[in-house]
Amino acid sequence: MDENKYVYCRKFFLTLISAENIPNVRKFFESKVYSKVSFGGDKKTERRTPVDKHNELNPAWNYTMKYTVAEPGVIHYSIQLVIKLYCKRKLGDRYIGEVHTPIKELFDRAYSEGGNAMLDLPIIQGSASAETGAEGCRIEELGHLKNLRGKIEIRNLQLVNNEAEAKKANLDGKTNIIELKFCWRNTNEGNITYESVLESDTRNRNVLESNIHDESVLKGLQPHPNLRSIVIEGFRGKNFPLWTMKMLKLDKLIEIELIKCYNCEKIPMLGHLPLLKYLKLKGLTNVTSIELSFYGASDCSSTSRNDGQETRVSFPSLKSLIIEEMPNLTEWVEAQTSRVQVFPCLEILKIEKCCKLTNIISSSNLTSLVGLTIDECKNLAYISHLRGCEASLKQLIIQACDELRELPDDLGSLESLETLRIDSCENLQLIPYPSGQKGLSSLRRLEICNCKRLSNLPSEMLKFCTSLRGLNVFRCENLTSFPELSGMVWFNILRELSIGGFSNSDTLEGICRQIKSVPILRLYGRPDWVSLPYQLQNLISLKQLSIIDFGIEELPSWLGNLSSLEILILWKCEKLRHLPSKEAMQ
Repeated sequence: MDENKYVYCRKFFLTLISAENIPNVRKFFESKVYSKVSFGGDKKTERRTPVDKHNELNPAWNYTMKYTVAEPGVIHYSIQLVIKLYCKRKLGDRYIGEVHTPIKELFDRAYSEGGNAMLDLPIIQGSASAETGAEGCRIEELGHLKNLRGKIEIRNLQLVNNEAEAKKANLDGKTNIIELKFCWRNTNEGNITYESVLESDTRNRNVLESNIHDESVLKGLQPHPNLRSIVIEGFRGKNFPLWTMKMLKLDKLIEIELIKCYNCEKIPMLGHLPLLKYLKLKGLTNVTSIELSFYGASDCSSTSRNDGQETRVSFPSLKSLIIEEMPNLTEWVEAQTSRVQVFPCLEILKIEKCCKLTNIISSSNLTSLVGLTIDECKNLAYISHLRGCEASLKQLIIQACDELRELPDDLGSLESLETLRIDSCENLQLIPYPSGQKGLSSLRRLEICNCKRLSNLPSEMLKFCTSLRGLNVFRCENLTSFPELSGMVWFNILRELSIGGFSNSDTLEGICRQIKSVPILRLYGRPDWVSLPYQLQNLISLKQLSIIDFGIEELPSWLGNLSSLEILILWKCEKLRHLPSKEAMQ
């Protein structure tokens, strides 16, 4: 035997994804419909899927079959393929029974019948050594696969040695790849999490700085300009290579995600990309500023003319911008010239876990904004205004912003707002509502909770909430007065009310006295409140009642008067010892 030749096993995973438009093919009640797969008709390799458990009329979908295939190669490497086959094809009577359909034929038929097919080949780069226990292939093996199309995912890129080795994948020559995902190592390796970086753990910082070679590897993985989507996860270089920083050639990109690039110091220049719709920046823990360069190259951006002057448009197609887990981000620089229009199509803006950020961009240009979420931005002291998105904004969520002391003055001008949630803003003292504003006439759900210093709610704001169906105000300990609700036009058609947890029980009882009819009621108490508001016994239309955090020892017998009650929820009533008798509840 030639000692230089080896035979090793490649693990082959085949996942069959059911098509959207395949009709039910079971014609007879006794028949069973399943897919059968084999290699070259070899009975030893034959596998079959179970029947779809939901309707038993088609083969099970999203079912993975595993094969072990022996072939000659180098003992130190192996390859793992996951093939996801998406086909829209018609199945006629001739397909009933056992049909031998080669995979290639499925692709050919899908295209010929006007459907679509996508081959998903996540190539796992790794080593069979005992230290990692991983199985993978040399990245240069991708270079020989000239007809790859669809989505490619390459993992464990830390095992690629340098730029020259990465270039052998020949990604810039693969014109049919539309989605790419690059992953370096397990991103939880070494306990590197958002929280650990936030705590500036020295050991983890050393782990981050030991992977400078990631920069050269990513440089060698430059894709073809036809690319539509790219995800870069776990990259540990301090600087992205030029093709990533400027992306001048990747002008067909629609989606970009940069995730857990812990050492990265600058965000790439992206605003000039004409088709970019979805952008996610998560875990860029070393970035301190969103700079002017973020808005794109001035000589490449889209332009429009206004009053005879040329205006540059930055992020002309962007619909969703998500910025998460960037604990060292302190500033967001705005485009400083009136000749730059920014985010004209932006609909969703989420800023989460950016604890040092003190400002967010002005909303003046955000004329298409539908949803704004600001969560765990603990140093954000103010939101200047909401002008620009009055007619478009439908959802506003502000949570866990400890330094926020007041909301914008023009809050009442958001005529399209349907959901407003203010939660866990401990220093929020004021909700301004100047006279003359149009009012929140479209608001359907208002939630203000866990705001310890909030002392009052403006009655004018509630008065104009004519579409309100859900009101939730609770655990605002300093709230000593509450607007008179009985005179509000929406009060008698309210579907849901959550109330309580104030500094004294009189405020809660005053509200309960005004309630005539509400299907869902949640009462929040305090551990020293030993009774429930007696006014509740008159709510004969109440269907669901939640009693939360009261110090009561027993439930009152008058609960039996609530003839429509279907659901009773008791939560955190730690002193409760007795329930009403069965007779009392009938």
